[in-house]
Amino acid sequence: MILPALPIADYVADRLPGAMLSERMKAMRALKPIELLEVRFWKYVEPEPTSGCWIWVGARIGTGYGAIGRGRRSGGNILAHRLAYELLRGPIPLGLEPDHLCRLVCCVNPWHLELVPPR
Repeated sequence: MILPALPIADYVADRLPGAMLSERMKAMRALKPIELLEVRFWKYVEPEPTSGCWIWVGARIGTGYGAIGRGRRSGGNILAHRLAYELLRGPIPLGLEPDHLCRLVCCVNPWHLELVPPR
């Protein structure tokens, strides 16, 4: 689909005359390109120079681990340290989980993680 030259709000308003605002917003979201998960991931990483940790500054779950949405319609979240490991070191084998060697659960540096069996 080729996006129109008009601003998206004008395009949606022209296509959905008299539509409710929520319907317009749904249509605008459908036209908006989804940013790649990897690109979004790096926006929330801040290196800490003294420890070598990469601090996750995005959303966190109750236990302190970073989390990021997989993207619209694919659903759910992925833990940020697991995503970092898979992006930079490869897939995590079944039956293993990453453990923080630095003991900082908000760290997403994949070289601070070792794969261990679940406790």
